[in-house]
Amino acid sequence: MTLRQSKHLLIFKCCAVAAVVVALGLVVGRLGLPPRHAQPAPTVDASAQPSSATLPSASAAPRQTTASATGPAASQPEHTDPLANIDSVIRDFQKGLEQSEDLRLAQFELELRQSLKSGWKPPWSDLAPGLTDEQIRTMSTEDLGKACLASGLPARSMMIYDNPHFGIRRLEILHKGYTELFRRPDSWKAFAAVADLCSSQLDPNGPTNDNVNAVMVLTSLPYFYGYPAIRKQLAGHEREIISAHLQSLKRISAYLDAPPGKGQAANSAPFFSATAPTSLITSALALGKAVSPEKYEAARLALSRHQWAKDYSARDVKQYVDDATSELQRFLE
Repeated sequence: MTLRQSKHLLIFKCCAVAAVVVALGLVVGRLGLPPRHAQPAPTVDASAQPSSATLPSASAAPRQTTASATGPAASQPEHTDPLANIDSVIRDFQKGLEQSEDLRLAQFELELRQSLKSGWKPPWSDLAPGLTDEQIRTMSTEDLGKACLASGLPARSMMIYDNPHFGIRRLEILHKGYTELFRRPDSWKAFAAVADLCSSQLDPNGPTNDNVNAVMVLTSLPYFYGYPAIRKQLAGHEREIISAHLQSLKRISAYLDAPPGKGQAANSAPFFSATAPTSLITSALALGKAVSPEKYEAARLALSRHQWAKDYSARDVKQYVDDATSELQRFLE
């Protein structure tokens, strides 16, 4: 793929970002999260759109925009299982990089660095952490995590590729803060801090774009857990991550239960997407299996009764969140 072809491809892909639900759907990938049908998609502000961007990537397959099994041309199932893909998530968390993927990532990095030398400017530069080398070196892991992960840049980086590992490697190459963060032995603290920050930003009376960004960050955060360098740092700290997810889910439940915001119809719900809570629940359960296989099996069985109709509502999602919260609490006891 030539650089010119890549440029045209990314411009075409970025049209999908104009609908926030579509963007979230691209981000969720193998976490197996259901599409959102209950509300029309709000408009994303200009900060979500790249300008004059090119996509230097021949070795990492970009996402396909043609109709697929989840595309508009496909027939939707009558019901959706929020935990349908948890087995694949567990496998992703447990396995390391396969040799073929490692080689493709190395080729991807070479091509990306060559593009940078040729003058290519990455998109979404306004979302990048503007940190000096000194700040990156001296910031606490929690603060560095908030600066690097809470802007929505990682979610946008990962949605370009079918394999989120390429989006994560892209972040490491383009911005020093991510390289420093991912190599720290206490990087798990960053993910817990960002989950806490973004879930606390959900506000039914707040700007839609702020809620959209919080949802995107919470949805994409668990993708990092399967990245081998990060997975090693999470080992032994599964309970801390589950606890952070648990607190976030309680806030999401309160957000979904909030009365209509200013200007909304009496029977309306605040902007929501099932992607964030389902992502947090699925990944927390996958981590929970390492803590207690018995409690994992019990939780999975208890939550298996949730089968959503394709026109599911915020109330359906809240009920699932509340039940999952009760089950996840058992991993901390």
